[in-house]
This record gives sequence, structure tokens and C-alpha cells, in this order.
Amino acid sequence: MAGPLPATFEITITDDSMAPEFPAGTLVRFSTDVGDARARDAVLVGDRDGNVFFREYRFKKPGHWQAVALADGYEPLDSIADHLEVRAIMTSYVKVGRRSR
Repeated sequence: MAGPLPATFEITITDDSMAPEFPAGTLVRFSTDVGDARARDAVLVGDRDGNVFFREYRFKKPGHWQAVALADGYEPLDSIADHLEVRAIMTSYVKVGRRSR
């Protein structure tokens, strides 16, 4: 996901880092033009190495936040230490075998 992203796009989640709310196979819709992330938003974040993660945005203090997995076993990512940027914010999702939210 290098370079600019489209205003809206979808990806299928491939791991269970955000389970049980968003298990692997969930189709997630994102937007790049809905404003700034707010506490508890589900976001797509990128680090300086080009890695991309789907996580929950957790505000710490101005200019400092964490990207946190909902599932156990995943360390929180830190906006400063891990050089993160919010790439997009989730707008809706479809779980496998379920209707859209």
C-alpha cells in the first residue's frame, strides 16, 4: 500500500488481530477523507518500513497515540516509537456470512 490511497476502498482482513469484532475474512471499507481519527476508531496505519496494520486508535496526548489490536497476543504500536501514520479510517464492514454494518 505504498503511495496515495483512493478516497474509499475495501480490504479483506487476513488475520485475527482485531477479533472477535473483525475476524479474518471480514471485508472492511475505509475512507481517506473523513477527517482525523478519534479515540476507538478502527484505522489502517502504516509504519516507516511500509508495513500496514488494521488496529484501534487510542489517543494518549496531543501528537501521541497508539494503534491497539483487540485480540490478545499483539503488542500495541506507538505512533512515535513505531513512526506510524493513520492511512485510512474504517467506515463500514461485512463479516463473512453476515450483512453490512
